[in-house]
Amino acid sequence: MNIFIIGGDGFVGSHITREFVENNHNVTLFGLKLNENLIEDIQDRITTLEGDILEYDNLAVALNENQTDVLVHLAAYGAGKDGLAKSAQDNPKKAIDVNINGFYNVLESAKEAGVKRVLWSGSSTVYAPANWYSDKLVDEKSARNPETFYGSTKVMDELMTKYYRNQYGLEVVSIRLPLVYGPGRWYKGAGGALVDMFENSHSKEEVLIKGGPELVDLMYVKDVSDLFYQLAITEKKLSEIYNVKSHTTTLEEMVNIVKNYMPNYKLSFNITDSGATVYPLMDTSKIENELNYTPKYSVKEACEDYLDTLRRKQNV
Repeated sequence: MNIFIIGGDGFVGSHITREFVENNHNVTLFGLKLNENLIEDIQDRITTLEGDILEYDNLAVALNENQTDVLVHLAAYGAGKDGLAKSAQDNPKKAIDVNINGFYNVLESAKEAGVKRVLWSGSSTVYAPANWYSDKLVDEKSARNPETFYGSTKVMDELMTKYYRNQYGLEVVSIRLPLVYGPGRWYKGAGGALVDMFENSHSKEEVLIKGGPELVDLMYVKDVSDLFYQLAITEKKLSEIYNVKSHTTTLEEMVNIVKNYMPNYKLSFNITDSGATVYPLMDTSKIENELNYTPKYSVKEACEDYLDTLRRKQNV
């Protein structure tokens, strides 16, 4: 298949790019000043096109010339290491430009190019904080009531998803990701505590991790890449939105897993109220039932794989 990935050089995108390359698909990456750091070893197996999703004509030409079968859209506005939510909060106009206007260009050009399927990275931030809901779990039909501007842009993208499916028959699919962690996450954002814990795992200094006691949904980045691949190749008709996750856990549980796996790591944990939004836990039965999807990584397996990957890269 011909796979066209927007944002395929970033943290999540590089893993998705690698998944398609390793399964021998024709992969084209499209984006601004593509960062080769995370895809350097597979660069000779992909086609890279420098372009801007805000420039419709260039995007449309690229999709047509590529004869795209599946388009994977991962791009969103982010500034530096702040993360997507803070970036959107600090510069809402830019977030509208990229997250909404850019997404419109993606859908419109995909429609005109005859793309068979569009998969894009939705977000659990479309939901309100957990205490807003009476149910313990939220599903795809639960009310959206975002607290952040970033979440608001994702709601608008979901509305456009519905419109393009209903009006034009374009198979657009939102994959509602929770917080994603794993090798290659260079920015902190909402996952700052996780980044600190893993990326400092070979430090000789003491590392203190602070966080709340609540349960959270997380997705290991290698599960994300596997999921996007499975959604791309399936012959089944896909639904409009899927809630997804690898596991539900606590930060303290992850700290204990890391300490047990690396007993010499001087890691400790303090329960604190960080003031960060606690999102509701997601019901993922829809994707499990419709596609028989099961994540590959338990929280223990993900933590250990993350640490092993860092060890190999650092030759420790």
